[in-house]
Amino acid sequence: MKKLIVFILALISLLTLAGRGGRGENHTLEFTIPADFTDAFTFSDKALDYDAFIYSAEEISPTRKTLTLKAGAGYSSVPVILKVVECREENAYEPILLAHDKPVTINVEKGAWFQIGIALDNSAEVPIAASVIVEDVEVRIANSNSWAMAAHFYLNGKGYFHNGELTYELPAGYEYVGEVINVGNTFSGGDFEGNVDGKVYMDESIVDTAYFSWAEWDEEIDGPAPFLKLEFEENQQ
Repeated sequence: MKKLIVFILALISLLTLAGRGGRGENHTLEFTIPADFTDAFTFSDKALDYDAFIYSAEEISPTRKTLTLKAGAGYSSVPVILKVVECREENAYEPILLAHDKPVTINVEKGAWFQIGIALDNSAEVPIAASVIVEDVEVRIANSNSWAMAAHFYLNGKGYFHNGELTYELPAGYEYVGEVINVGNTFSGGDFEGNVDGKVYMDESIVDTAYFSWAEWDEEIDGPAPFLKLEFEENQQ
């Protein structure tokens, strides 16, 4: 009888996991609208100009055949566009209107990569922030930006490499420990040698993870500055 109960519980667990298959994470995309940006797309425009949108610094990949967007902060409604980055099927996506309390679901190619852009005017003399919430997606840094390279550095003979994860708030316990010395993809054994210029943050109680921030970052152009999560990997020298 006990074996039967164990078998039933195991079967229920497997079915539960199977039901969750294909689910990614919900993620809030952050946007910085530059000061005096007054050429944003409107639905009365005769032609679609992708430069009339401000794009997030991240790319998303839907884990399902639909993508659900929800309005975030900074507006009551806003035109939104999906810009294809990588795909197997040729699809063009028209701008849609995203408003609060009115989530939008779009048919998309599962596993393709997109950037999301919003068309929001800003006549102020300072940048403003906005956000869009996306459901069931994987996230990576946008390859179209020069800062999206696979950042890495070495410390105490160990290599720390970026695999796509980032955050906009440094986790508790992490403190500045040094500057990366950009030596390209060579390595002579020196601490903090790497392929980028920036700062390293570590938690002395977590030896296999570090965070990295870029030495130069223009939030008006590139959006909020991220902290890249770098993890220790063996045999990467």
